[in-house]
Amino acid sequence: ELVNKNWSRGHHEDKLRATPNVLAMIDHSNKVSTWIASVIVNCPNLTKRGEIVTKFIKLGWHCLNYHNFNALMEIMSGLSCAAINRLHKTWQIIPPKYAAQLHEMRQIVISKNNFAKLREVVRKAPPPVIPYLGIFLTDLTFIE
Repeated sequence: ELVNKNWSRGHHEDKLRATPNVLAMIDHSNKVSTWIASVIVNCPNLTKRGEIVTKFIKLGWHCLNYHNFNALMEIMSGLSCAAINRLHKTWQIIPPKYAAQLHEMRQIVISKNNFAKLREVVRKAPPPVIPYLGIFLTDLTFIE
């Protein structure tokens, strides 16, 4: 499934036939990120919204500690979307401990230098590790 960029070439039916698992993982990641943002934005109560954001930060922290970098990226994508970044009052009520954890996670998943920090953390993590699929797909795209 990972050869010849089959996940990105041709009609949708052809891609689905050639790379069903890759496309399923991409679709799942997109749905999780969108779901996270939706849960946060659809909460009308500021205090509750802050609790939800904090819960997702905690979840991301656990994913980092358990070396599930794909789930970490899904969570960070959801927390980093424009609609969530504009919730200034929500971000102000996040406890400092969790704001610091979020900052640390952002430093790890930053796309600077082709995700250099994330690559380093993944390389140093003891098994088992679930890497971020997007890095591999990007690398394979540039190799071919």
